[in-house]
Amino acid sequence: MVNLTNDEFAVIKAILKTVSDKCNYYWESENDIDYDKKEYQNYIELKKDMEYHIELKRYDVDLMKLLYELK
Repeated sequence: MVNLTNDEFAVIKAILKTVSDKCNYYWESENDIDYDKKEYQNYIELKKDMEYHIELKRYDVDLMKLLYELK
């Protein structure tokens, strides 16, 4: 576990919100996606980038829902 200062945690939270804003238009889940929006393309790129670090398919997580909750 990483020990973070309050300042470091605030910066990480801002990073997550930025990713959420770029990858989630207003969709509450993957069932709500508008495939013609640029945020959808950003979302696909995010998933590809994340696959480099973690095998997303192994986890029972709706990534879009998680991004929505970070907004």
